[in-house]
Amino acid sequence: LVVAGRNKQVLHGLPISALPIDVAADDVTARAVALQAERVDLAPGEVWMPARDDGPCGPHFWVLVKGKGCVEVADGLRVVMPLNVGSLFLEGMAADFGAHVRA
Repeated sequence: LVVAGRNKQVLHGLPISALPIDVAADDVTARAVALQAERVDLAPGEVWMPARDDGPCGPHFWVLVKGKGCVEVADGLRVVMPLNVGSLFLEGMAADFGAHVRA
């Protein structure tokens, strides 16, 4: 199941081809990034805590490929930014301000 998902991700050049920058799914660079990208599926209402830039794996960015979400402050009472398909989200900055992503 994991291997099939990764193969599909590489075949479609995700997540880079989901960005609104006109990159084809068969672009070699998009596929190389897809090999390294971690896919995270969130159920409606589920929360994703962003990684800090000073973590052992360095800075992370997040691309919304399907569905919608929002960035909220940690108390969950204030929406800071909506996330739609093709949104690019810098995790470190959100982590610094105690924000998270809600699907």
